[in-house]
Amino acid sequence: MNRTMLTREQIEQYECDGYLVLKDIVSAEILMRIQQRLEHLVDAYADEMLASGELSSDYSELPFDRRWAAIRTEVPAARPVVWRRNLIDKALYDLWAEPGILGAACSILGDEIRAYDLFNGRPREPHDARQTIGWHQDVSNCPAWDEVDSRILTFWIPLVPVDEETGCLAVVPGSHRLGRLPFFTNEFGITGLAKEEEAATDDAITVPLEPGDALMFNELMLHRSLDNLSTRVRWSVDIRFSADSPAHRKKAPGGFRVCGADGPEPFDEWVAKWNAQTGVMRRQIRRLDLYAKSLDAAEARDVRAY
Repeated sequence: MNRTMLTREQIEQYECDGYLVLKDIVSAEILMRIQQRLEHLVDAYADEMLASGELSSDYSELPFDRRWAAIRTEVPAARPVVWRRNLIDKALYDLWAEPGILGAACSILGDEIRAYDLFNGRPREPHDARQTIGWHQDVSNCPAWDEVDSRILTFWIPLVPVDEETGCLAVVPGSHRLGRLPFFTNEFGITGLAKEEEAATDDAITVPLEPGDALMFNELMLHRSLDNLSTRVRWSVDIRFSADSPAHRKKAPGGFRVCGADGPEPFDEWVAKWNAQTGVMRRQIRRLDLYAKSLDAAEARDVRAY
């Protein structure tokens, strides 16, 4: 598979800081395909809300970075919005194989790597406190994590320009060396850094990015999303890699092999893993669906996308 490896200087910087800004490594073609998938999901949501009488217009005349905000003005989010199972698509599958992303992952993890099954699409609408994501480490969302299994690399990828106003990420350089820190889980299942550890974030910096850029960091990096104070939607996706080891295949069964001696797992096999009736992720999906049934209609709609 084609890949663009990191330089020695980039690897040293990543090892020192725990993160790396990768400029212009995601192709415009793959970004457009992912945007089209997200637009399809917005279309479906708008149609459902129009049919239920909760929405007065589908706002299809508005651009990508404003339409979702207009819809949410009439139908506010009931909880933090994260899209996962409805994001399973050939465009997202191909994102893991983008040469710059794959090369960066192989530079850190080696040649036998897999897509980790924690991936998200995030429409961060403006001025909505429910969408706040505070300081955390991704390790708190990785079941049965053990450092000996390999690093888990996150690639956070914006589809629109992001800065301090629109809600870019903030990171704490060097915080990956602190190890796993105490955390809490709120009523929405969102993890956060325990209050007594907040002093660890004093040296935080913000990371503005443009479409085509990616922010790479490992599962121990302290990071957060700033609030969106603009009038536009901050669209982003985040994907993860791990070593293609027996431990990761067991702990993250909804992922797939991206590269290795046996080649990549086919797209159809990944899709099958997320089949709600027969896939290896069916128990997790059923738990979420049962949980959704205990909620009111507005919250249940958002949970069904997890």
